Amino acid sequence: MSKIKILVSYHDKHRLLKSDILTPIQTGSAMAKKRFTGMLQDDDGENISLKNPKYAELSAQYWAWKNYDKLGNPDYIGFMHYRRHFILANNFKPPVLDAPIENCYQIVYVKKMGRTYLQDIGLTDENIEREVPQYDCI
Repeated sequence: MSKIKILVSYHDKHRLLKSDILTPIQTGSAMAKKRFTGMLQDDDGENISLKNPKYAELSAQYWAWKNYDKLGNPDYIGFMHYRRHFILANNFKPPVLDAPIENCYQIVYVKKMGRTYLQDIGLTDENIEREVPQYDCI
């Protein structure tokens, strides 16, 4: 089976999305007032953590590029934001909260992530392992 890592960028304290594939990373760690536990820090190894105010999540991407071995040298690497998630479930139909925006940008607003949220949106390790190798870019 292919090794896949998706770094989930955090700069605020929110629900931790974590699995064998989903790998949280705190961005801007070098200047953070509080370091978040249970996740990678973008100021470990070669990094641009101090430049995070100008580059946002790109500090996590730079960190992954320069510290790839710390991720276990995965065959595939991806990036996701703690508030913006891939939906792999074909049947996920949350209530529409802002129809013009959701229809225009093909986005979905979810008010609360419950216990089964990752399963509801199909963002499980099994689904990721099945979907990712089919594409060059998602």
